[in-house]
Amino acid sequence: MSVSIEAVQAADIPQVLSFALQARDELFPMLSATGVPHDLAQFEAIYLEGGGRFLIARAGGWIVAAVAYRPYDGRFPQLNYQGRKTVEVVRLYVLPAARRLGLAGRLYRSLEALARADGVEMMYL
Repeated sequence: MSVSIEAVQAADIPQVLSFALQARDELFPMLSATGVPHDLAQFEAIYLEGGGRFLIARAGGWIVAAVAYRPYDGRFPQLNYQGRKTVEVVRLYVLPAARRLGLAGRLYRSLEALARADGVEMMYL
C-alpha cells in the first residue's frame, strides 16, 4: 500500500472531520451521544491557527489514518509542565485495513518532527 503523509489544509477539513468522527464512533460508540468534541468543532482555530498540528495519511486519495497534537491545557494537575511548551498527542486513528503496516509509527515520527520544528519541549500522550 502506497501511503503519503501530509499536513491538513483548510480544504481538507470536511473530509478529515468525517474521517475522525467516524473513527471515534467506531472506537468509542458510547461517546457518539456527546456530540462533536470541542477540538474538532473548532478545527481550524486549534489545528491550523492555534498552535496545533494535524496530519493525515492517504492511500489512493482516501484518508486511512490520522494523528494530531494540540496545545496542552493543563487539565491534569499532577502533570506539571509549567514553563515548557507542551502539546498533547490526540486523534490517532488507523483504519483496520491499514493496520500492521507501521503507519501509526510513521505518523507519530512525522508529528514529532513537526513538534521539534515548532519548538515543542514536551509531548504528552
